[in-house]
Amino acid sequence: MNWKNQYYKDKVHFSIDDEDKLRDMTENYLEGLQWVLYYYYRGIASWPWYYRYHYAPRISDVAKGLNVKINFELGKPFRPFEQLMGVLPARSRALIPPCYRELMVDPKSPIIDFYPSDCDIDMNGKTAPWEAVVLLSFVDQKRLIEAMAPYESKLTPEEKKRNSFGKDLIFHYNPQVKKMISSPIPTAFSDFESHTIEDVFELPKTEGVTFRGGLCEGAKVGKELLAGFPTLKTLPFKAHMEYAALVVFQQPARSTSLILTIRNMYAGLTVEQFAKEYAGELVYVNWPFLQEAKVMYVTDNLMKYERTKFGNTTKVVSSPLENFEIDEFNKKRKEIYKRMLIKEG
Repeated sequence: MNWKNQYYKDKVHFSIDDEDKLRDMTENYLEGLQWVLYYYYRGIASWPWYYRYHYAPRISDVAKGLNVKINFELGKPFRPFEQLMGVLPARSRALIPPCYRELMVDPKSPIIDFYPSDCDIDMNGKTAPWEAVVLLSFVDQKRLIEAMAPYESKLTPEEKKRNSFGKDLIFHYNPQVKKMISSPIPTAFSDFESHTIEDVFELPKTEGVTFRGGLCEGAKVGKELLAGFPTLKTLPFKAHMEYAALVVFQQPARSTSLILTIRNMYAGLTVEQFAKEYAGELVYVNWPFLQEAKVMYVTDNLMKYERTKFGNTTKVVSSPLENFEIDEFNKKRKEIYKRMLIKEG
């Protein structure tokens, strides 16, 4: 418990014994999990909601927030300039209209605390700066909108248009339409010919339609999945945990990795026997993603086996490898071994 208590003291500045603060944190975290699930399966549940901490609770404490009553307020999304003011530092103020810029640099600005010239970062056990936790304060949506409101009348007509919500567009290809489009960056891209028609895209109405959770009727899973969808159910394998130092994000993993060992179903076949069965056939490769491929030939470090047509029949014929092919085979074998050993396990 001491390590856990030290984590909360160092990261969020309260003790594990402060049950109210720990419960608030875990409830907010569980709200976040539900927000993400709604986002992917139903759509935005709340525009103004955010996670109020830079760190997650320890997994063994999440249960303390299970009694949370989740009631998301839908609210409204930021308009474009509000979004920019919420994410850009003062050094990037040239990207927003001039009338708003003083809010980012004037010491008397009501939101000057949103734009510090520097901030702390917590490496949090990482080695690269881009992996660090950036300890910026969270932007208060209400304060930001209230501070920007008096300046809105100073926007130009073009800026007001940019700051509005637009419509979704859909582009159709039509070979009978031909028009030249002027390049916005003529030094890098030339003008080009367009064959498209632009229309406003309206989402279909959903009145009277209820959300259905789970898979649709007839959905294929496991071995029946279409090629390209990963599944571990097509080949027999064994699994174990091991300190394998697999390279993740250019760094060897310091904890254990799950190592999968595929059972060799062809252990009793010679290379020639394997070639007779599969040369010229369609197979699936890159397990567990199963991408369709055709076996053009089978080789070891001595011979190449190819299926050749003789009249109305085909036959697998063998030929010795040339020296450069042997070198290529050995090089490729080492590359595969290294990749599986270091990157994929």
